Amino acid sequence: MLRLGVHDSSRMEWIAELPLPSDKAEEFSLDLSAEIPAHVWTAHDHWERLQLLARLSSPGEGPAGITRQLAGVDEVRRAALAAARRAKETQARLEKVIFAASSLLSAAASPTLGDDVLVPLRQAVDELRAMRLELGEPRAGDSEDVAKERALTQEFLSNHVIELLSRVESAIAKHLLGPRCRHAEYEADARRIRAALAKELGEEIGWRTSRSIASPTKDDPWELERYVSRVSVLRKHFQGLLFLQVRTQLSDARFKALFGAIAAAFGGLAVFPLALFLIGGHGFAGLSVGLMGVAMLVALTYGVRERVKDGVRGWLASRVSRNLGGRFTTMTTTPRLLSEAVELLSARESFFATREHREDPLHPDLGATLPVVRLRYIMRGVLRPDRRLAAQRCERVKLVFRYDLSPLFARLDDPIKHVPILAEDGESLRFVEAARCYRVPVRLSLAHAGETSVASGTLVTHKLGLERIEQGHGTAVPPEPPFMVNGTGALASVASAIIRRR
Repeated sequence: MLRLGVHDSSRMEWIAELPLPSDKAEEFSLDLSAEIPAHVWTAHDHWERLQLLARLSSPGEGPAGITRQLAGVDEVRRAALAAARRAKETQARLEKVIFAASSLLSAAASPTLGDDVLVPLRQAVDELRAMRLELGEPRAGDSEDVAKERALTQEFLSNHVIELLSRVESAIAKHLLGPRCRHAEYEADARRIRAALAKELGEEIGWRTSRSIASPTKDDPWELERYVSRVSVLRKHFQGLLFLQVRTQLSDARFKALFGAIAAAFGGLAVFPLALFLIGGHGFAGLSVGLMGVAMLVALTYGVRERVKDGVRGWLASRVSRNLGGRFTTMTTTPRLLSEAVELLSARESFFATREHREDPLHPDLGATLPVVRLRYIMRGVLRPDRRLAAQRCERVKLVFRYDLSPLFARLDDPIKHVPILAEDGESLRFVEAARCYRVPVRLSLAHAGETSVASGTLVTHKLGLERIEQGHGTAVPPEPPFMVNGTGALASVASAIIRRR
């Protein structure tokens, strides 16, 4: 699964889910490309702007009756996550059913839409409440930690009931009501579904109120803020069991000593003939220069040596970044999940910012005259199997990337423009506010197990921050093959081979 989106007002987000291999390691390649107008681009440190998170998918359903045997905190959390996963799968199916009913492929209204939505919806809600009762009720012999975890499980599953109801309501309002609805017959089904959603939400809020749990009951900003914060904290608490430990190291730091040694050797080779000329034969006396001239020659020799060292060090760093990666990343499970830290993924990451030209969309006949900066992120890695995770029904690993684009905002134009239009009387002008937005094509591709998946879109932004990503409108050019030695000669190949062996 690939997904492009906007996480907040300053960070673009892309997500990739990869199935864990069953028997042998598998390679994958993830490639993100964004074309930013050259006049708004500003250089910055890419690694400081990138945030990488990773976690395993929620465990699947275990053997029947297993919830009656749970005795530990982590076992209760796994069972709660499995119940939440089944509810999310039902939610995704319902959203697809509602979307398909109003799509262009639907020639006629479905007479069973109401039942197609309400029956699985009620089943999912009933299952969440049954699991809440089974997992949340205290039992004889529970320790204090387990009893507290059961209380948190009740609230956690109640949050998923509210989320399920709200997502279905949003899908109804978006696709079955208003201008996007293609069939007037759906209005009755929409009213019926919304009435059932309101009834279920009222029952859920009543249950939460009886237990003094924060609920979205009214337009009180303080109460709503408390509810949103509590939902976020609970989600992190339960999913914390599945998060992977991400360890990163920049290639400059890993090969710093090697780069220094090679650069010093080249610096010495560069200034050795000059030094030999100065001290060989008659030495300084043979040059017939004074003390000031000798000092200048020594300073020149030292300066040349340092410049050669810096140049060689920078050249090696750029070659390693292009051929091996600018950062090395490993992801391991937490010791609490498998009783030991197990490495599941190792990868090499690289950033490239290249200036290119694109065709002017208003006048393509002029050729490539539109300057852009192509920001490209590449991750190449290896997934490793672990049978213990398969036994726990953890089937996928989810990679979440967030990239901060706030350095670009300072160069954007004012977000609001005043546009003159003709007034209603037709005899005067009046001004209306219009947004000044910039559009950045974005393309995300994933190559894994012999298949390639692509997601594209257009990032809409303005001076106040990122707005949205319009799906399916990306026009970024296909990516180049990653990490290839390109015309730097035999020396680059030899240096890359030495570093690979190390």
